[in-house]
Amino acid sequence: MALKYERTAGMREARVDLETTLLNVAILPPRSTAAEVERLSAALQTQGGLFRIDGKKKLAHLTLYMARFASSDIESVVTETARFATRHGACALDHTGYFLTQGNYYEVSYARSEGMMKFQQGISDSLLPLRYSPGHPRIEDFFAPYSKRQREQAERSGYDLAGDLYRPHITMTRFAERPTHALPSPGIDLSFSATTIGLFKADNLGAVTEALGTWGLGV
Repeated sequence: MALKYERTAGMREARVDLETTLLNVAILPPRSTAAEVERLSAALQTQGGLFRIDGKKKLAHLTLYMARFASSDIESVVTETARFATRHGACALDHTGYFLTQGNYYEVSYARSEGMMKFQQGISDSLLPLRYSPGHPRIEDFFAPYSKRQREQAERSGYDLAGDLYRPHITMTRFAERPTHALPSPGIDLSFSATTIGLFKADNLGAVTEALGTWGLGV
């Protein structure tokens, strides 16, 4: 593998591997919640949604931490994620509504509870030492629009929505342009207890693709 070195502001020179993989550590909702997300995503595709959560190629998931890693470090990321899962029990996710982001992603929203924020911070801290190019992350397609605070979080942790920017959500689709019509927001309670997390390879928009492992929390 070809290697190069980059010097980032305020940091020592660090190795940057040219072969990298975007990885997503995510909570997997129970089947009842996932089925409703899939139904809504299918309906949104008929209204201009760019992709569909189908339960096969694209899974309903709630991202905890997403960052790019050297492909040579993936085995270490799997090991560290498995260790994290054994140390943490189930976590409650309280559904708070639906949200259309500035980047035109349409999401199922969940509360930023103390337990959930600690949970996210825990996995971020566990994997942070392994992430690719500390202080100088690749600009990913899913970053846009990219605020100053997002850039700071991406440089610190590798994930632009980490720390105080973390917003627990399940993405249903993305639109090329801002929708001018009303989007479905059924009054169905999609709250659930998180009991399973997975580590996945992700596509350029952050959607999970290939599973590298799934673990029961506290098991």
